[in-house]
Amino acid sequence: MATAPLPALCLALDDEVALMRELVDACQREQAHVMAFEARELTACIGEKLALSKRLEAQEVLCRRLMGDAALELGVTPGADLTVTSLALRMPEPARAELLERATCLRSLGGALRELQAMTTLLSSRGADVVRACLEGLSGSPMAGGAFADTYTAHGRKRQDPITKRDLLTNV
Repeated sequence: MATAPLPALCLALDDEVALMRELVDACQREQAHVMAFEARELTACIGEKLALSKRLEAQEVLCRRLMGDAALELGVTPGADLTVTSLALRMPEPARAELLERATCLRSLGGALRELQAMTTLLSSRGADVVRACLEGLSGSPMAGGAFADTYTAHGRKRQDPITKRDLLTNV
């Protein structure tokens, strides 16, 4: 007994899976740009992720509405705890298997997104630390309020004064 809203729900879930895959791809590219310190490409990638996130949010609203329709068709009162899996478990075969497959795919993609986001956040933080350390080393002045670093002249002698921003801009 496949319900009338089931085909529409399956199509909507397929679209959501496709959007999630695109988002995973964008997150993978973002991570590569973070690791390579590619600022322009990173900015473009973040814009792409934002657009995909908005599309995904609209798709989730559609899926939630279609899940509610399918639940009503089955005689189940839709609530906040309604999920694709809980709906699938109330369906007869083969509809159950179709929905469970899509739910598994969505969970997997969601886990991949969480993992990519966590790694990208960690890499971004470490990248910022590297940039800060390079600036401290080049300028000889502490960015975090620590002691001044030793800097040296072109002749290998210890520099008496820290390098100024003007020196950095004109000489480096």
